[in-house]
Amino acid sequence: MPRALVPQPPLPLWRSYAGILLRRRPGSEAGAPVPRVSRRTTDVCIDAGWLQAYRTIVGLEPEEPSLPPLALQLAAAPLHLAILADRRFPFRAMGLVHVGQRIEQVGRLHAADVYRLDAFTGVSRTVRQGSRFELITEARVEGRLAWRSVASVLARHESEATESAYAPLSTLIPPGETEVWSRVALIEAEAMRWTLPGGGV
Repeated sequence: MPRALVPQPPLPLWRSYAGILLRRRPGSEAGAPVPRVSRRTTDVCIDAGWLQAYRTIVGLEPEEPSLPPLALQLAAAPLHLAILADRRFPFRAMGLVHVGQRIEQVGRLHAADVYRLDAFTGVSRTVRQGSRFELITEARVEGRLAWRSVASVLARHESEATESAYAPLSTLIPPGETEVWSRVALIEAEAMRWTLPGGGV
């Protein structure tokens, strides 16, 4: 399957994998914020072959000119991996838990647009299960913000806080878009169903 971004971001994946697997992580002291770590790539397009494969997997129309809501989130994966591999990032990538996602889209995103992608760590706080922090991704077209994703991520460790890291699903759906986003969630959840030996899913 082709890479999502053309041309490729100047972030070798092997270097990110090495940093994630081999670099020691100090963890986070109680109440200490997650430092801001960022990556950026400019003047990239979405590879047509990758996008067609993505549409097929999630059951979307193959010729639709606009991007599916979550396509840019997946396309920005090399930026996210580079952040997790950064020596300033305090937690081991293995064991991080994705506990929420909020996406804001300003207008229609076209498959042929040229994007600047920025990814960075955002607000963090101590919760009952450990440390919860934001991983923010932004897409700009001709300098204007066109799309923004805020992923909530949990790093588990001992904590005396009482707040839970897990927000109700209703707080993660943009206001007024319940029906649309429920349909998108169902399509993508159905695409991720795995059949296991013994008939389990």
